[in-house]
Amino acid sequence: MKNYSIKQMETKKLIIIIVVLVMSLLFVSFGICWFYDNIHYPAYLSTKASCGNWTEEYINELGYMTAGSFNVNEEIYIEILINDSEVIKHELCHQQQYEQGRLFSCKIPLLIYINEIECYIKQKL
Repeated sequence: MKNYSIKQMETKKLIIIIVVLVMSLLFVSFGICWFYDNIHYPAYLSTKASCGNWTEEYINELGYMTAGSFNVNEEIYIEILINDSEVIKHELCHQQQYEQGRLFSCKIPLLIYINEIECYIKQKL
């Protein structure tokens, strides 16, 4: 077994700490980028499409498309434009929010945005 001086041991500990911090920073950065691309931005677009004056054509110009919609008049109406399990999960999440009294109107867009975040997270799980 090698005998290390105290200075060498401190240097090795410092290197390990730096490597752990850099790896943690990379992991957190990846998580933030993933959240932005998969949760935040689609939720933002959905909120703007539902409550704003953005048209479907404008959203298509941004490189996105409407995959489904959830409407309630006298009965629940779910339209699936792209037959995909993630889209179905997302729209069923809105149905569950409605049945639980948590599907908010566009009077407060932040609440719609929070609804969308919940559904995009459930869609990705």
